[in-house]
Amino acid sequence: MTPTWCGRSATCLVLFVALAICACSYASSRPLLGDVEYSMVERHEQWMVQFGRGYTDAAEKEKHFNVFKENVKRIEEFNKAGNQLYILSVNEFADLTNEEFVASRNGYKGLCLETKAPSSFKYENVTAVPSTMDWRKKGAVTPVKDQGQCDIKEAYNEIYEKWLEEVDKNILLFKEVTNLQQQLDVVEKELQSVQKTHKISEDTLKQLNRGKSKLDDILKMEK
Repeated sequence: MTPTWCGRSATCLVLFVALAICACSYASSRPLLGDVEYSMVERHEQWMVQFGRGYTDAAEKEKHFNVFKENVKRIEEFNKAGNQLYILSVNEFADLTNEEFVASRNGYKGLCLETKAPSSFKYENVTAVPSTMDWRKKGAVTPVKDQGQCDIKEAYNEIYEKWLEEVDKNILLFKEVTNLQQQLDVVEKELQSVQKTHKISEDTLKQLNRGKSKLDDILKMEK
């Protein structure tokens, strides 16, 4: 019985040594990265999957990984400080430098807004004019959203198209504005301001002028 037991023990010992050698070999072949660095590599890979990010070659991937790593570090340090009323989070732009982000957002990208047919104007009874107006309840204030490849000109076009819809409904009500002449003055100032400071599309400009003309007509009727 003893020889048999010894033989089994020897076999187990050999297997144990073999497994230990394999484990050491695997450990030596693993990249020599610190725990933090290796964790960041995994986070970058997960981030790529989450946002569908891809790179043309290894050099580009390494470049953007380093940017990603620095941005994540900056975000975590900011949140850890806790001296602001808000926190930051990692989004789809986490592997871009400030210059790359600005370049991807600016520049002419073509008209990104859908062209809408102008609605017919209808006169309504506006004798009871409130002193204040919550534009959120009227749908004139939209949630914050990513403008994508649209630049600031398209964003202003969309804002003024929203405003024009309110004109067509004849509920153009401004805080502390109590008569149509004051409303018309405000519209003229806004129109002059946007023409000077922002390049808006020709169609939108025509719509704005048409809205101003409608207020002129109402004012003439009141007189």
